[in-house]
Amino acid sequence: MTESLWRHYLLTKQRQRSYAEQVNQLFQLAYNLEQQFGLPQDIEWTLSNNQLFILQSRPVTAKKANSAEDRRGWYLSLTEVFDNLQQLHHVIVNERLPAMASEAKRLDDYDLNPLSDHELAQKLIGAVSFITLA
Repeated sequence: MTESLWRHYLLTKQRQRSYAEQVNQLFQLAYNLEQQFGLPQDIEWTLSNNQLFILQSRPVTAKKANSAEDRRGWYLSLTEVFDNLQQLHHVIVNERLPAMASEAKRLDDYDLNPLSDHELAQKLIGAVSFITLA
C-alpha cells in the first residue's frame, strides 16, 4: 500500500475502534438501565468530548399491553439481542475487516497499467464480488 493509503487505513481503523467503544458503552449502559428498571428503556443521550451523557430514561410505552400480535417486546429488549450484537462485532472486527485489508493489499500490489479497459473492468467486478460474497 502507498504510505498515504496506509495512513488513511490506520486512521480509519482507529476511528472504527473509537466508534465501536462508544457503541459498546452505550449498549452496556442501556442494558444496565433495563436491568435496573426491569423494562426496556427509551433513552435520550448525547455525546460530548467523547463522553456519553444520558439525558433521560423512561420505560418504552409504545407497545400494546397483553397483545398476542405485538412482538415488539422481543426487539425492544436489549437483553435478548446484546449477545448477538457482540457476536456480530466479533465477526466484523476479526474476520471481515482483516479480509478486506488483505484484499486491499493484494489489489494494491497488482500492476494495473498493462491491463486493457475490459480487463480492468473484469478485475473490478471480481473485487466487488469478493466484497459482497465474503
